[in-house]
Parts: sequence; C-alpha cells; structure tokens
Amino acid sequence: MSGTEALIRRYFPYDTFRKYQWEIARSIYDALSSGKVALIEAPTGVGKTASALAASLAYAEEDNAKVLFLIRTKNEAQAPIRELRRLRDRGVNVDFVIIRNRLICVAW
Repeated sequence: MSGTEALIRRYFPYDTFRKYQWEIARSIYDALSSGKVALIEAPTGVGKTASALAASLAYAEEDNAKVLFLIRTKNEAQAPIRELRRLRDRGVNVDFVIIRNRLICVAW
C-alpha cells in the first residue's frame, strides 16, 4: 500500500470502500495534488461525501492545507457531520467548525 493510499484510507470513515468510492477518492486526491478541478457526478448513496472527505483531508495533511466543505441546506450538513463523527469514533480527530446563518457553511 502506498503512502497516499494509506493516508486516504486513514480518513475514510468506514472499514472498506464500496463500489466507486475508491475511484472517487483517488480522482479527487489526484486533482487536488495537481491543481486541477474534479467534477464528480454520482447518484445518491454512492458515498461521495465520505470519499471527498477522505481525499481532501489526506491532501490537507500532506500539504498543510485547510479544507472547506460548503453546503447549501441544513439537510446537506448531515452527511459530512455524520462522517466526521465516524472518523472520531475510529480515533481520527478532525477539528471542525460549523458556521450557521441564512446559509449554512461547514468548514474544518
């Protein structure tokens, strides 16, 4: 297992990747590493949030960067908060802040 793969897996909130989750995470990580943009389109339930968080947090650790996870509605805030709690339960602590106003912004 490469260092990058281990780092992405460290921030993945589940024991195993479901179909397409590893490809999503790796694509996002590669895009961040090369300064490119990744557009991910997949149906509800594929696991985009967990994959995006794992890739982004892995990149942030390597590059000493911050991750901003922006959402538009209260319902959209549930998934990243759930995944961050799962990471905490697995012993991986990620500091995060929730800023709420007319629009909600989740940032860490």
